[in-house]
Amino acid sequence: MKTILIVLFCLTTQYFSIAQNPGFIKGDENFKLPLAFHKTDTVLVISPNSYPMTDNAKNDIENYVFWDKWQKKPCYSYKTESEVTANDLQKHLQFYGPFDQFQNPDFLNIPIKQVLNGFAFNDQIFDQKGDAFFYISDSATSFYTCKNSGKCFNQYRIYGAGLYQLNIFRDDDFVLTGFSSDKEKKDSINYLDKLRASYFENFSTRYFDFKIAKSLNRDSIERIITTEMDTYVDSLCSSLESDNAKIERITTYIYANRMDLQTFIAAPPGMTVYGKSVGNINHLSSFDKATFRHETSHTFIGWTVGLNPHDFFMEGFAVFNEYFFNPEAFKKDLEIVKDNPKLLTMDLIYKQNYFFDNSLNYPIAGAFTKFIVDRIGISAFKKAYASNQIEEYLVKKTGKNMEQTIIAFQNYSIKHFEK
Repeated sequence: MKTILIVLFCLTTQYFSIAQNPGFIKGDENFKLPLAFHKTDTVLVISPNSYPMTDNAKNDIENYVFWDKWQKKPCYSYKTESEVTANDLQKHLQFYGPFDQFQNPDFLNIPIKQVLNGFAFNDQIFDQKGDAFFYISDSATSFYTCKNSGKCFNQYRIYGAGLYQLNIFRDDDFVLTGFSSDKEKKDSINYLDKLRASYFENFSTRYFDFKIAKSLNRDSIERIITTEMDTYVDSLCSSLESDNAKIERITTYIYANRMDLQTFIAAPPGMTVYGKSVGNINHLSSFDKATFRHETSHTFIGWTVGLNPHDFFMEGFAVFNEYFFNPEAFKKDLEIVKDNPKLLTMDLIYKQNYFFDNSLNYPIAGAFTKFIVDRIGISAFKKAYASNQIEEYLVKKTGKNMEQTIIAFQNYSIKHFEK
């Protein structure tokens, strides 16, 4: 799931610095290692012999590069470990799949070490299925994106990892970030559990485990949480015709401000992040009910409906849910569509790393999603969303493809305000 607002990611020397909480190691704001690794014609992705490289995994890998407007995106080729030749070792190599299944010792000379069913770092063992790591060598010629379970590892892509050389994840959350040289054997590490313990207080409800910044007015936040937040999830179940039995507990971090949020999630400095949802983990910069509802919608949709690969529909579906609780919001969003007719295009809907360039794309996506739901029904839309067949359902139900539906929607937005 993506952030509620991201402004242009400018890979220039004109970065602003992320505010550093006491105790945090400062990250590399220029993303030198990720940029250097991907500054090559072709990246060779190597997987263990026992690991089948699926189309979803390839999509996961190839969509990590989110700076292709400023640096050319490389091509990708794929081999299993036994297929690698001596000449291949001169290329930029990305390792993908369960780390403990790699066998060539030349691939293992990094600070992370193999253990049974997982990996270890500084004598800390990570052998749970959801444990994963992101690491780039000092030379920026080897890049490791490995997860124990063998399933797609996209946390590093969703969070935009790269501010730090090393990131270790447990399921959808960070365990540690920092730098660990494979040449000089030196570490500078942010241990997130320890840092969170000093920053947050805990509060739980029927659906949520809240982590609230100690500097905030906890009493006032808890009053809102107690009276409204669980009710919101129940309302979503009703509005989207979903079963709340599928809902797991949702961890929601509430930070004192945006900069603290970005520091904890190692957000790239060119981003402006007010809220972020990754699986069952939500991050909020201070407590805003609209942002809370948006990020919780992402989590709820992922569990009860499924996932869609397109940012436009992921964000549009979450914005659409706000209309159940704030009907006036749809009218305001539709007016934005009317005033900006050129923004809604096929590229906006389908092109990767395109949606978040303009904050106006959020209301446009929400209003267009509602337009589609109103024409095919919420039950059909949920099936279309989860199977990534929204255009196919549109053609079947309305006789119009996506491009024709865009034109119909733009005409609808104009006529709505002529009444």
